[in-house]
Amino acid sequence: MTVTDICLLSASTGELIISHQYIKRSQPVLLKPLYQKLKNQSVPPTWAEEGITYHYIKRSGILFVAFDDGETSNNYVVLDTLSRLFHLCKDLIGSVNEESIKVNILMVQEVLMEIMDYGMPQLGTLKTIKPYIMSDVVMPKTTQSQQIIGGLFGLNTPSSAGSLIKVAQASSKNEVYLDVIENVSAVFSASGSLSSCSVSGSVVAKTFIQEGCQISVELPDDLQLLQGDGDQVGFGSGIVLKSWKLHKEVNSSEFEKTKALKYTPDEGEMTLLNYQLTDELPVNLPFRLFTKCKKTDRDVTLSLKLRSEIPPHAQVVKATLTVRLPKKH
Repeated sequence: MTVTDICLLSASTGELIISHQYIKRSQPVLLKPLYQKLKNQSVPPTWAEEGITYHYIKRSGILFVAFDDGETSNNYVVLDTLSRLFHLCKDLIGSVNEESIKVNILMVQEVLMEIMDYGMPQLGTLKTIKPYIMSDVVMPKTTQSQQIIGGLFGLNTPSSAGSLIKVAQASSKNEVYLDVIENVSAVFSASGSLSSCSVSGSVVAKTFIQEGCQISVELPDDLQLLQGDGDQVGFGSGIVLKSWKLHKEVNSSEFEKTKALKYTPDEGEMTLLNYQLTDELPVNLPFRLFTKCKKTDRDVTLSLKLRSEIPPHAQVVKATLTVRLPKKH
């Protein structure tokens, strides 16, 4: 198994952002037809065509694509390498998008050189690769720091682009970046009233501290945990977690007792907690939907107005509105 090239393409335009060749190919790869195929067809993560095997993943609007000249015996290794490439870029740069990749193209090129050795994937981690990265991070001028924060937990912590929690006993180089990211899915009736709602989220930490230091992220005191038999652990009118999953480094017994996420971090990004809330939320949704239907002799006009009620310190990353209409008879 030998990878000849890795390239990064814009998922929206097909523009080549950066590429690196490890071994000279026996035949060239035409990127424009490749992008059209990825854009217009439902293709598997790995496929072979005209003597070339393609591997790709899509992350944050970017296509990470790898090529090799023969049948790869272990496709998972190549896909895992592409996934690790994305996470390494995220750990080093912060927010991964087209603009951040372009302004940090020298750093990304250095990462591409380190994750492969003559086309053979290397088990590179942030700790092993970081000493060989000579470039400094450049922040995009036109991109404002994303603030995926202020979730239902009430953790009013700025996003990883500008937030940090200083470790008391460490120097100024020791930093922890904390994000609370939530996915809200709601169903409204024809009158605009809420029919059902589900909320899932995660607490993500990006840590750069001295080894052996323990960190504790304290959650609200009125947080309640729903056990398998339906009983709640804790009292009050706060948030109730219907299900949750902790990172292996987080002390689970301490979390159930004190509602604190205590862990000994590795350098880089860690998802400390994945959770799902109960259907009954003690807070209002961050948006409201207003509907208006006007009928005439010939036409029916349906007007929808979605109003955001998100606090100023938070930001929506993606919003999708789906409207089900009656089928034609």
